[in-house]
Amino acid sequence: MKARIILLCLLCLFLFPAACTPTPAVELFASSPQATVLGARAIISGRVMPGVQVQVNGRDAAVKSGAYAATVDLAWGSNPVIVTAEQDGQQQSRTLFVERYAAEQDQVGEMYLRLISVEQAETLGEPPLDEMPSGVFVIVTLEVENRSAGTARMPTPGGFKLEDAGSRLYAMSERGAFARRWDTEPGYLPGREVAAGQTIRGWVVFDASATATDFTLHARGNPEQNEWYARVAVTITDEE
Repeated sequence: MKARIILLCLLCLFLFPAACTPTPAVELFASSPQATVLGARAIISGRVMPGVQVQVNGRDAAVKSGAYAATVDLAWGSNPVIVTAEQDGQQQSRTLFVERYAAEQDQVGEMYLRLISVEQAETLGEPPLDEMPSGVFVIVTLEVENRSAGTARMPTPGGFKLEDAGSRLYAMSERGAFARRWDTEPGYLPGREVAAGQTIRGWVVFDASATATDFTLHARGNPEQNEWYARVAVTITDEE
C-alpha cells in the first residue's frame, strides 16, 4: 500500500507538475506604502497591482489606476497604520508606524513661515505657454526665517500642501509654477536653501477650488526625519 502511494505521487509529479506544485503567492503591492504627515492627520498612499483592493486601518481606500490614498487621524506618539491589499481571496498587509509631530501648534522646529500675500489667477503665463487651472490658481507669497544654527532647505513641491475649509488637500501645481516662470522669476520657494539666521521671501502656487476662500498652507521639510513642520492660515479677501 505504501509503495502504491509513492508510485501515485511520482506519477502526479511526472504527468501534472503544475497541479502538484503549490502556486507561489503573487505580490499585490507595486510599491511600499508611504505616509505624509499633516499635523494631526496623515495621508497614506502607494501603488498596488491592477485589480487589487486596498484597506487602510480596516477602511476601504479609493484606488485609481493602481494608486491609492487614504487619510487617517493620528494620536500623540507612534501610530500603527495597517495597509491591506486583497485580490481573489489573497491578502497581504504592510504596517507603518507614523509619528504625530504637530497638531494644535503652528509649527515644529526652527523654520518660521509668515504669510505676505495671496492672490488668485484664472490663467498664468503667456501664449502659447499659458496654463489654465482646473479651478483657480492660488499664489501664496511667504516670508521664511531660519532660526536654526545650520542651513536648511525648503521642501520640494511635494512638501507643500494647501488645505481648504472642507479638508480638501491640493498639491503644489508644477504646471502653474512653470507658467509663472519658476526657473527665471525670483522667489520660487521649493528647494531653496536658507542659511542660519537668514530670512527670505518666495512664492508657491496651487490649483485649488474656485469657490474656496479659507485655506491652511502646510510645509514640511526633510520628510525622512520630520525635521520641521509649519502651517500658515491663508485667507482670500475681496480686496486681493
